[in-house]
Amino acid sequence: MRNVHPVVALLLASLGLAACGEPLAQPRVCDAAGLLAPEHREVLALQSVLTARESGADLAWVIERRVPGGLEAASAALVDRLRVGPMGRGLLVVYDVEAGRLRLEVGYALEALLPDAMVSRWIDGHLRPLFESGRPDIALLLATRMIRDRLRASALRDDSPLPPMPALAYGSGGGGASRPARLRVRESLPMAGMSSRGQRLAFLPAPSVREAHARYLGWLADGRFDTEAMLFTAASRAFLSGWPMTPGYLRHIYSTERGRRFVVLQRAAAALLVCVDDPHVAPHFFVRGPEGWQMDLATEAQEVVNLVGGAWSWAFRDPGAPSLAPFADSLVDLGGFVRLREGDNRVAPQARVGASQAAATLQAGCPRAS
Repeated sequence: MRNVHPVVALLLASLGLAACGEPLAQPRVCDAAGLLAPEHREVLALQSVLTARESGADLAWVIERRVPGGLEAASAALVDRLRVGPMGRGLLVVYDVEAGRLRLEVGYALEALLPDAMVSRWIDGHLRPLFESGRPDIALLLATRMIRDRLRASALRDDSPLPPMPALAYGSGGGGASRPARLRVRESLPMAGMSSRGQRLAFLPAPSVREAHARYLGWLADGRFDTEAMLFTAASRAFLSGWPMTPGYLRHIYSTERGRRFVVLQRAAAALLVCVDDPHVAPHFFVRGPEGWQMDLATEAQEVVNLVGGAWSWAFRDPGAPSLAPFADSLVDLGGFVRLREGDNRVAPQARVGASQAAATLQAGCPRAS
């Protein structure tokens, strides 16, 4: 990829999309304003294809220089024209560049998973800060992951994808939210930055792996994104300093791990924390230094690849990596995807929407919001 911010490049690489071989139908990203880089539009479109295959939900993005008549009326019309979501299983993101307003239109079948209050919080806490700092690409890429995590959590609870629903007219029911999100009104993200000395004492290396993870959850809940916290290794602190993080995304990560059960695999001064009751939560890497156990997020980002549209949502990128050598006895090959024997390796519930039906929702092209 050319002219891609290194953080975006790492994010795109971590999605595990490049080798999937999934053919692209008509793009679900209609960027008439040219706001997004071409390669990012392609990745968003591909995520739509794979999310539909994985969960039966249909995602689409429309960006216009100007939306006549207001976002609410236009998004309802676009739901009809784009045929977003069979039986109301769609989510449409519409952005008006001139008005500086963003709307997430939620289909009827997804309203219980993505209620209006949650969508408003996502816009205010995640999308708007990134749009206002000139990073709409990262905003939409990470928001797509947030949406997919909600779909996966629902499928896991019910041991099934989205429940069957009666046929509904496109655009009937549902909900959503519209919020201001102007482009480039500030240079940096509105994070609180470094914690006070007293607060930082809570994010020091810990005497055990479990305590280190508990401090990590506290760091997420704190919401300051203090990249100098000594809870993390030096390489991890450098890695975090390059990430344009938002309070909303920190809260989202916290919600995916809060209340989960884990086991610790310790090999001398190295350890993995492995989730045993959620196949979507990837393992965390830890190392023990002179001050105690620290999280090694840099190694985790290098060795764990996130997957979309298949049986598993994460796997190890290189099972032969030195960082995984101490855990070789725990690695298990699941049809070419290497995970951990002690973890939750349930296969993700597959969508009831057939391939031909899912593909049919991707053929409407790119109408204007007028």
